[in-house]
Parts: sequence; C-alpha cells; structure tokens
Amino acid sequence: MKYKTFRALITVGGGALLVGTCGLSSCLLGGDSPKKTERPPIVTSTPTTTPVQTNARTADQAVVEFLNRQPNATGERIKDAFPRESYKVNIYRDGNSPTWTRLKIDLDRDEKDDEKWTLANGQPDKRQVSTRDDGTYDREYRWRGGQWVEKSK
Repeated sequence: MKYKTFRALITVGGGALLVGTCGLSSCLLGGDSPKKTERPPIVTSTPTTTPVQTNARTADQAVVEFLNRQPNATGERIKDAFPRESYKVNIYRDGNSPTWTRLKIDLDRDEKDDEKWTLANGQPDKRQVSTRDDGTYDREYRWRGGQWVEKSK
C-alpha cells in the first residue's frame, strides 16, 4: 500500500470515527432520543412558585430554584440532582402525585442524610434536620414566606 493511500484511509477513517463519536455522545448526553425511564409530566394544576430569601443557604436556594423550574415530577426520583456541589440532593415522587413529594439532603456527602424535606404541591413545606448527622431528626422547620421557621414546640 502506498503512503498516500494509507494517509487517505487514516484521514477519512479518523474523520468518520470522530463524527460517529460526537453524534453518539450528543445522543447519550441528551440529544433528541427519548429517555426510557421518564414519564410525560401530568399537569393537573399549576403550583405557585415559592420565592427564596437572599439569606437562605446555597443548598436551599438551589433546591427551591430547581423546584420552581421543574415543579412537575418527570420520573420516580432524581438521584444527586446537583452532582458538582458539596451537598447531595435526592428528590422523590411518591404514589401517583404529579409533583415532587419529598427530598433528602446529605450536606457533607457522607451517605447519611442530614435533612429531609416534605413538599406540598412540589414546593417546600416541612424540613426535618438531624443535627448530630446520625439519622435522628431532632429539629423541625416550616417554610413560611420564603424561609425556614423553626416549629414551636
């Protein structure tokens, strides 16, 4: 085989491989192909969006913004909704609810949930906190006016 022929084959083959790889990766990373595990959103009513106070924690702001952007559940759960953050958030939809119903937050990614939130109509309602990071939820808060208010005992 001549060098020119070899070079042409490598160039064409490499280009085809590159185009094929880029096309495949865009398909896998959210191209036009439908996702297998997602259900189409069921819209029964439009929940009101909840403002978040500027003094809220970063995790609270991110979660509330996510819930405002995507109030209707797109599946049974989202595992690690913010994979690049220092905290881990798993969001769940229980039963036949069209909206997200609860979530768990692991603030230090030690595989022990530090908080669990109950959602009403896809928006924050109740927050239970494990202050000792041992799975015992000893503090409880309610979402009022865009911020967490400790529940009076």
